[in-house]
Amino acid sequence: MTGTRRRACTGKKSHRRRPDADAHRDRLIASGAAPEGIRVYRCRHCGFFHVGHSGPTGKIHR
Repeated sequence: MTGTRRRACTGKKSHRRRPDADAHRDRLIASGAAPEGIRVYRCRHCGFFHVGHSGPTGKIHR
């Protein structure tokens, strides 16, 4: 694992399949733990799916 990957993925739940990440996102929204604008994205460092949100530039911020 590279240093960049470690920083980018530390503390995030990694999902192998997008449907699993979508379900996680839905649970976070339903519980009030995350805003409706939260998104699922494929991480460019590990290749897994994470849940995060888009900033004003459209880039994913974690």
